Amino acid sequence: MIKHIVILANSKKYSERCIAGIEIQQRKDSWFILCNSDSAPKWIRPVSGSGHGEIATSIADQYNLLDVAELNIVRELPQGFQSENCLIHSIKKLENTKLGIDSLQSLTNKQHSKLFNYRGNSISEDWIQNVHYSLMLIEPKDFMTFTVKQSFGKTQARGKFSYQGNSYDLPITDVKFVVGSEKERSCFLTISLGARYEGRHYKLIAGVIMI
Repeated sequence: MIKHIVILANSKKYSERCIAGIEIQQRKDSWFILCNSDSAPKWIRPVSGSGHGEIATSIADQYNLLDVAELNIVRELPQGFQSENCLIHSIKKLENTKLGIDSLQSLTNKQHSKLFNYRGNSISEDWIQNVHYSLMLIEPKDFMTFTVKQSFGKTQARGKFSYQGNSYDLPITDVKFVVGSEKERSCFLTISLGARYEGRHYKLIAGVIMI
């Protein structure tokens, strides 16, 4: 099954990558956004047959945000709240094809006032049973980034922002984002809900699109 997505996330996943996007369909010379039954844009997270479904870095490095990719999908492979997962046979970049920044507003999630129906930065195992999606594109307010020191000399990029009156402080896993590049600019963020880590599911900034 052949489908197309506009790439909205290209982030770290274990030692490889996670990429994801919203399904689009070409009609004549234009691309149209496909939606679910609740009118929300339809997300697809292509996964491989490897242990955690990650995509090889050598493949993911070919893609920038807003590029268009062609997926050869074997089957849908939902895993709990990560309902967007699709096992792929292959992925191919459509050269010289890119969605314009003016399309971003129509790709945002307008169905939920909180990130994954919860105000906090992470979600407990008990609450995760109420969540049925793991990707959304938002237009935040007051986005600012910084780094924090971690163990073994590593640093972590993080982003603070407000969305629908709630404040968030989340890790940034977008592999190409440069901390500080958001100054005096507005942006859109792809927010992802990660696999369980130490008993909780953490919200991540998986894509930063500056405008």
